[in-house]
Amino acid sequence: MKINLLKIIALLMIFCGGFSSCAKDKDNVLTGTKWKLIGIVDFQSKEIKVLEGALFHEIPVAFERYKLMFDTDSAFTTHSHTNVLRGVYRADNSKHTIHMVIMGGTMAGEGGDGDLYCDALEDAKSFFIRKNELLIFFNDNKNYLLFKLVKK
Repeated sequence: MKINLLKIIALLMIFCGGFSSCAKDKDNVLTGTKWKLIGIVDFQSKEIKVLEGALFHEIPVAFERYKLMFDTDSAFTTHSHTNVLRGVYRADNSKHTIHMVIMGGTMAGEGGDGDLYCDALEDAKSFFIRKNELLIFFNDNKNYLLFKLVKK
């Protein structure tokens, strides 16, 4: 993927424009965590959509699909259906806000529900952690990505 002007502008807005200061959240609860997607949940009905190719019993490689790793307090790596992607994020623990931008990665044609997953990440607005689950809300909080903790 190429970094385009819109992504550069988005990065500037994430790290400086949308917050009162550019100081990093020193207690970022996401840093160093690894998550496996369970599915996309409809907030109203609580119905869970399991993404194509995500179930372990479908194929062995499915274990790596739809994983999200918060490598540092500002960088993440994720596995979609087909690709390994890297990006940047800004999370505010006290406000439960998150903004994510995928910067690049492998370039195979995306399969399964990979585009849906990537679009949801880039549309993320807020997050909550409950027990060993991460909820990342998108689509004006009508849906959320439901992840289970793999390791801290």
